[in-house]
Amino acid sequence: MRDVDIKRDTMRRALCFLPVCICVLLIVSTCAHKEQIQDDFLQPYVHSGSREALVFVGVSVRFSDREESINAALRDAGRKFSLYNSVHGDSIITGRTGGSVFEDKFTSEYQLQYDKDLDKYIEQLEFDPAKDIFENNNALFVIARVPSGPTMPSASGHSFGGSRPLWIDSPPLEIGGYIAGIGHSDRHNSHRDTVVKSYERAVISIIGSLGSRISSETYSYQGASVFDQGHISATEMTVSGTINNFYVIESWTDPLKLSVWTLAIASRN
Repeated sequence: MRDVDIKRDTMRRALCFLPVCICVLLIVSTCAHKEQIQDDFLQPYVHSGSREALVFVGVSVRFSDREESINAALRDAGRKFSLYNSVHGDSIITGRTGGSVFEDKFTSEYQLQYDKDLDKYIEQLEFDPAKDIFENNNALFVIARVPSGPTMPSASGHSFGGSRPLWIDSPPLEIGGYIAGIGHSDRHNSHRDTVVKSYERAVISIIGSLGSRISSETYSYQGASVFDQGHISATEMTVSGTINNFYVIESWTDPLKLSVWTLAIASRN
């Protein structure tokens, strides 16, 4: 009987200790996983240096067919090459105040116009499949270069995690004689879309900083519905312009929010 009690007591102690073991194993496993992710996040795409030939980092979602992902990333790199040559942007910002139970509203939208014949740009790109492909956050990146192209200020590529770059909170006005701008995008369904929206907004940021063709209109009206009562004032501002030499210097993914920031430069058309 005593042996049975001892066995029961031993089993109870083992059961009490089991959750602790599981927690320890989970913590160790999680730390190891985080450490691996952090290493991946900190891996740079492009090494900094002096002025260099054009470098474009293209991004794609990760398809089941890896070759399809690579080709899609190359198309995005070709798109950046097209934007480098010339891009026209229109940004419409609308603010609305008063008269609504939903209070003030603010909306912003933009459109980009550029040469969409990307094949001619892709043909000029070179990349090494053995070392110029990087995958992370359900996205595939390709580092593509234009070896015979003009030189630009050095690019640091795209990084994940690490410290928040200083240029986000202290944005430079210019880099290497070019006008600088910053784009930001919150997380989208795919990391590819987040990256693309971020560098597109960097285009609009630079156009806005140039003060290119700005128009503004304010109008008022009387609300007619129960949700839209009283005097309403709205202002619509349109910013339009064309820039050349749009070039991404660095972009960064916030590892917690998975939002993307992009630092880019351009010259006035």
